[in-house]
Amino acid sequence: LFALKVTHPDTFYLIRGNHEFDSVCSAYGFKDEILNYYNPKKTSTNRRRLSSNLKLTKVQSLIAFETEPKQQDDEYYSSHNDMNCYKYTEKLYDAFINAFSYLPIAAIANKTTFCIHGGLSPKLDCVDCLNKMIKRPIHKIEDSSLLSDVVWSDPSHSSSLFDENPRGRGYLFNRESVSNFLKNCSLTRMIRAHQCVNAGTLQNFGEKCITVFSASSYDQFM
Repeated sequence: LFALKVTHPDTFYLIRGNHEFDSVCSAYGFKDEILNYYNPKKTSTNRRRLSSNLKLTKVQSLIAFETEPKQQDDEYYSSHNDMNCYKYTEKLYDAFINAFSYLPIAAIANKTTFCIHGGLSPKLDCVDCLNKMIKRPIHKIEDSSLLSDVVWSDPSHSSSLFDENPRGRGYLFNRESVSNFLKNCSLTRMIRAHQCVNAGTLQNFGEKCITVFSASSYDQFM
């Protein structure tokens, strides 16, 4: 995703979610994936097994990391027991976390669609509130209550505009809260992520709130 941002800076945009924090990266595997030994051959085999019914494109094949191992005398491998394995450094992980702290929180697509990772907050009256109330970089989720809300909130069919979220952060927001926000901001819809939906997309509140979840193999790793 970062590579796409570099190659297409004016047409590709990244926004921050609840996982782009050190606390979550450390707890749910991203940090371990960078710092622990990694075997590209085993990963390639696993990817092929998971994708046995799919035709891999050339781009997808590159993701399998089927590269030739470096020479045995390379300092990069000097402390490795298995020459097929490699790991990245803590410096790289820190660079990711630092980059995450600067990511935008939301985006407006085609002047009609509000894009956010989680959802709404009683503190969010208009889109510009995000610029006024959230000062980047933000390194800890506790540093901004509004940021915590909008990356953790979920839609609900509750009769209340906002309810307590069982996740422990953010809120449950209903149809009326979405309609009020969109009307105040002269927008048509909201597109968000944050929840696993088996069909890939889920429409709420008469297509005013659309959840998009693109990790097709999510259930296999839970």
